[in-house]
Amino acid sequence: MNNDSQLSKNVFTSKNKVLIMVCGMALLQTQYIFTREVGSTFFSTELIAIFSTVIILIGISVSYGIGYRLHPEVFKIWTVVNFVMCVFMPLSIRSIYVYCCNINNSNLAYLIVGILSIFILGGYFAVFLPKFINNGVNFSKLYIFELLGSLIGLILIVVLQKFELVLLSYNLALLVIFYLTISNLNLRIIATGLVSVMMMFYPFANEAILKKYYSAVYGLKYPSLIFSQFSPYYLVDIVSSNLGLSLFLDGVPYYENSVLTGFNYAVSFIPGSLKNPQHESLKKALVVGSGSLSSAAYLKQLNYDVTVCEIDPVVLEAGLKFFQFKNHLKSGDFNTYIGDCRTYLNSLAGESLDLVVMDVPAPFHIQTAMLHTTEFYNLVKSKLKNNGLLSISLCGGSFKKHLSAAIAASASKTFPYFIANDSHVVDLIFIYASKDANILNIPKLKSLLPDLNNPTHYTILNQSEVLNKVKNAKPLTNNNLIPTLFLMRNVL
Repeated sequence: MNNDSQLSKNVFTSKNKVLIMVCGMALLQTQYIFTREVGSTFFSTELIAIFSTVIILIGISVSYGIGYRLHPEVFKIWTVVNFVMCVFMPLSIRSIYVYCCNINNSNLAYLIVGILSIFILGGYFAVFLPKFINNGVNFSKLYIFELLGSLIGLILIVVLQKFELVLLSYNLALLVIFYLTISNLNLRIIATGLVSVMMMFYPFANEAILKKYYSAVYGLKYPSLIFSQFSPYYLVDIVSSNLGLSLFLDGVPYYENSVLTGFNYAVSFIPGSLKNPQHESLKKALVVGSGSLSSAAYLKQLNYDVTVCEIDPVVLEAGLKFFQFKNHLKSGDFNTYIGDCRTYLNSLAGESLDLVVMDVPAPFHIQTAMLHTTEFYNLVKSKLKNNGLLSISLCGGSFKKHLSAAIAASASKTFPYFIANDSHVVDLIFIYASKDANILNIPKLKSLLPDLNNPTHYTILNQSEVLNKVKNAKPLTNNNLIPTLFLMRNVL
């Protein structure tokens, strides 16, 4: 046996195999927790996910470059600092953002979080590879154990599901790494105590920070957290404040009792009234996105047979549980489909729907951006009856905003007839589109809903007026969704 093989055997003991494996697990879970916390703090978009991933990868690259040069004492200090940072990461990211908002410099938070993450969160768990390689351990052996650890971390995320349980497994992994790296008994006891205190008081500390977050970012007075849970898609928060009960998805207001009620009225009740189903046979309406279920409630009030399509069951459950005082709905009052609305639409017979209401978030992610494209609107059109209606929000209150104009252009390229409702109540524009010009009867609509005649509430625009405002806009398609995410600056 040559010297390199003997050295590899001596260095790569069972203890070190466990260390590399747990580091792989911790690195993957760091990426998961960091991305979720950054996304729900800085407003989640694919761009934030890319930012988080790049930060982690830069940290790994830095570690590969300096790992084998580190003095043992410096490495021990890094271990302790990284441990503390990782334990407090789920609380510290939002705390930094709140502090920067309070000093009116929210952009500073990106810089602080980025720098700390590059040198601490991302890099540390990868530093063992160059250290062991420098001592003669074969890279392939190291990487196999690191990948095995990453796979274990991924399985735990999928199996445990609840964020608090994933956090517990993550903190236990951090403790194992600390124990295998630091031999000082006093430091081990302190580390164990720190994890214990963190896990015991995390729910209370997290609630306190979320209250400060909604106060600093949205100016809510006396906010109280009624419900908070990481779902597979969002951080779902129900917040009670001076403005009433609000629903936030990844820190973005999706329903607010005193203001955003007007959103549901404009996106569902107004177009629903054009069909006037009280005097006809029961009509079928599809509401894409549940939210507070206010859109579904408006359509039930108008005697529609309502199906709610929601990809996130936690959002649907929250709407039923916490906004029942507003929507007065029970689970049996409407049909539900949990999953992607495109899959649901493809399962329907052609031209079977009377109304499709897009009660969805703005295109913060690729998945929601797809629901604002010509391809999606063509799918909806194929499932609408000849006099059916599609109701969408332009995610802005002015056609001068690129995103609003682009969404309107997508609808205008897909449907032959449409009108716009500029709602001054919520400062948003809505498009009502159809294959039948007769259904888009503005005088009829104003007679059904007298408040539409109030110019301080609504301005109804006919098709030619809309076309004139979006004549230079480029429609959204599945091929240009990344630029769409940059357009979200007009919304946030």
